[in-house]
Amino acid sequence: MQAILVGNQVLVDGGNPALLDHDEALLSILYNAAGNPVLAQMIRALWQKCRAYKIVGAQGSLDASDDDSLWRYQQDLITAARNNNSPAAAAVNEASLLDDSERIKARLADQLPS
Repeated sequence: MQAILVGNQVLVDGGNPALLDHDEALLSILYNAAGNPVLAQMIRALWQKCRAYKIVGAQGSLDASDDDSLWRYQQDLITAARNNNSPAAAAVNEASLLDDSERIKARLADQLPS
């Protein structure tokens, strides 16, 4: 729960790259706990390749005052991990991915010339 509190403070301080760093650190702990270092390394490489899109998505959440997705999914994922509930963890990851993808697509579409 401490990790979520730190993430919320980063959010309050307004730093979306710092927020992404925090999110990736938290997820790295969970992925490394799974005991598959090759998978964890591949995920980190994908995060780096997608960093610009992740910043766009995080900024979209920050701009929407009623959007709690920057910490809601973390809380749900930690709960699933604590309960050793891999189907719930997978569902949280899928929901987060879909939510983030839609938010990023919408923000990028808004930036296209009319």
